[in-house]
Parts: sequence; structure tokens; C-alpha cells
Amino acid sequence: MSRIHHEHNNPSELFTEENDKAEALIAGNNLPEAAKILVDIIELDPENYRAYSNIGIIAWMRKAWDDAFSMFIKSVSIKPDYTDGLINLFDATLKLHRVNDMAPLLEKALSMNPHEEELKILHEAIFKRRRRYLFL
Repeated sequence: MSRIHHEHNNPSELFTEENDKAEALIAGNNLPEAAKILVDIIELDPENYRAYSNIGIIAWMRKAWDDAFSMFIKSVSIKPDYTDGLINLFDATLKLHRVNDMAPLLEKALSMNPHEEELKILHEAIFKRRRRYLFL
């Protein structure tokens, strides 16, 4: 990548085009080029939650489950109500049998964004799972 744009004043908009490009490369299975873009983003913006989530997706595609989990955790630690990151994290916690680890993160996200329907659905899925294990 020759140049990364960061013209936006709003930090949440930084590197939107670059993340979009990396996501298109991921969708096209060009993981090395996508990873290069994402590393460049993080070097310039270490708080870019979307880039960490995208790196997690690359790790997931490579079946590096623990690495994916770590990147999704990093993403939502930066932006606790990032719905895509939380959905990715939910998938990783299912794969690693660590769903209970997600409950406090999801509760925090819901406290920040109580009307987000996808977060409510995730919360209900985790709550039902936890309740089922309590009665076994």
C-alpha cells in the first residue's frame, strides 16, 4: 500500500476507505494484501477497532481461532458497542467454548446502545445458554 488516507476529523471515520478495500480483498480471499493494508492502518491508528476486527476475520479464515478471538476482543475493547465486532466475537466464543466470557462485554455494549436489535439477540442467545447450563 503506497498511501493511507486520514483526512477525516472524526476518529471513527479514519481509514474507512482502506478498511473497505481490505474487506473487499478478504471477500476475494486475497488475505496477504488485506493484512498488509490492515497493519498499515493500525500502525497509523492503533485505536482502529474496525481494522482489528478485520484482522480477526483473516485469522478466522486461517483457522487461527485464538488469534481471531484476541483480535475481536481488542476491537470491542476499543469500541465496546461495535456490533460487527461483537458478532465476530460471539462466533469465536462459540468455537472456543468461551461464550460466558462474552456476557460482560455484551452487557456493556447494551448499556451503551440499548436499542440495537442485533445486540439484544446476542444477549438473549447467551442468556438462554447460561440458563440451560445452570439447570443441567
